[in-house]
Amino acid sequence: MLRTMGAAYQVAQLGGGSLSAPLAFYLATRGAAQALYLEDKIGSLELGLEADLIVLNLKSTPLIEFRMQRCESLEEALFVQMTMADERAVADRYVNGRQIPHGE
Repeated sequence: MLRTMGAAYQVAQLGGGSLSAPLAFYLATRGAAQALYLEDKIGSLELGLEADLIVLNLKSTPLIEFRMQRCESLEEALFVQMTMADERAVADRYVNGRQIPHGE
């Protein structure tokens, strides 16, 4: 999803538009659940919903670590992740609230 968000940002820029990081993360989570009519089951951290989550390493590469040192807001940090990060940024995965060991 990180690469998809980055690509969506690039397409928006090419079309003369913009895609903010908060909106991109919303569309990848709650927005996707709503589009699939599954917001009563997934898409947020509300009590009682299924929890498939990832934990991001915000310093997954030397370049990202360097760039993150200069972030002044959460929005800027999310932007760095959506435009620069890839699967190496996924530190942990949880499916239905259960941690999935690496390699599974």
